Amino acid sequence: MRQLIIAELNNEEEEFEDPIVINTMIGRVDQYLQEKLALKPNKMIKLGSNLIKIAAAAVIFIILSCSIYYYLYRSIEKLKSDTATHLNKKDIAPGRNQATLTLADGRQIILTDATEGELARQAGFKITKTKNGQLTYQVTQVSGKDDTSSLNTYNTISTPRGGQYRVNLPDGSKVWLNAASSIKFSAAFNSRNVRKIELTGEAYFEVARLKTKTHSSAANESGSSIPFIVVTGKQEVRVLGTHFNINAYNDEPVTKTTLLEGSVRITGLKNKETVKLKEGEQSGLNNYGIAVSNVNTEQFIAWKNNTFMFEGDNIQAIMRQISRWYNVEVIFKGNISKENFGGKISRLKNLSEILDLIELTGLVHFNVEGRRIIVMP
Repeated sequence: MRQLIIAELNNEEEEFEDPIVINTMIGRVDQYLQEKLALKPNKMIKLGSNLIKIAAAAVIFIILSCSIYYYLYRSIEKLKSDTATHLNKKDIAPGRNQATLTLADGRQIILTDATEGELARQAGFKITKTKNGQLTYQVTQVSGKDDTSSLNTYNTISTPRGGQYRVNLPDGSKVWLNAASSIKFSAAFNSRNVRKIELTGEAYFEVARLKTKTHSSAANESGSSIPFIVVTGKQEVRVLGTHFNINAYNDEPVTKTTLLEGSVRITGLKNKETVKLKEGEQSGLNNYGIAVSNVNTEQFIAWKNNTFMFEGDNIQAIMRQISRWYNVEVIFKGNISKENFGGKISRLKNLSEILDLIELTGLVHFNVEGRRIIVMP
């Protein structure tokens, strides 16, 4: 049906090139047809999907009917006016690479503004910003001479709301920080027989396997594996070498650990309950304990690939992600839909495009006032 309507529009002298105009117009036609045909929404609403997929014969009849043409063309002028007003408003851009490095001595470096090259030296490490904007720790001193004084001093890397950043740790491990997140680790991170990080917010880890050095003269001989530990406010995750994601935001009801590769052991800090995850599994920790389930891991690392991916998420969960990434306040008013949503949206789009697409479901509507979003039925 959409293709037929667009074909009719293309026959007019005036062109409709703006995707927001087209999407909004088609959305209104869909809504009109839905009301006329008394259609019911599915249990999970697919963002960007065709809302009318039934009654093919009825659709052909309706498209040809005068009432549809009258409704459609009567709406065009109003759509152009509404869209022009919408586009003239200052839109909100998506988040970007930005973070702050706080060194053990208290110095702060705004990584967004820092130039490429060496930023600092401490505890046998050189800290540099690479050409592609990543933060890298490089070992410059093998001796543990400075380690004793550095054991209780820490580096912190934090992202603001609307920020993300990638860090390459001294042991070769890689960390991707999502918005409003931070990691804290010892300035002597690579010099002890344990690698420990404190996490707030969300991060994706690719942990390098590392072994202790033996007293053997053989240069290539190594000892036992050095564990990599991530501590959040509610749990401790212990691994050796693996890929996993942790979502530990304070405003989320459940702390989620998703395993993509290897194995991890999770211990609740409150009740000391312990579980071990296998690839493709996710643990969910709340006040009642830890639950383990099989999940689509792609959904939980989609943010790392600049994508919002929803599978059965309600509007409250979706708006928490949007709030952090676009650095906006979200307020709910009225009886908000309890329907679940599904679909993919690029995190590189401006805020208005994200909200427009969600609105096309007809389940929620938005009013944007500066950096405040009001969600309404």
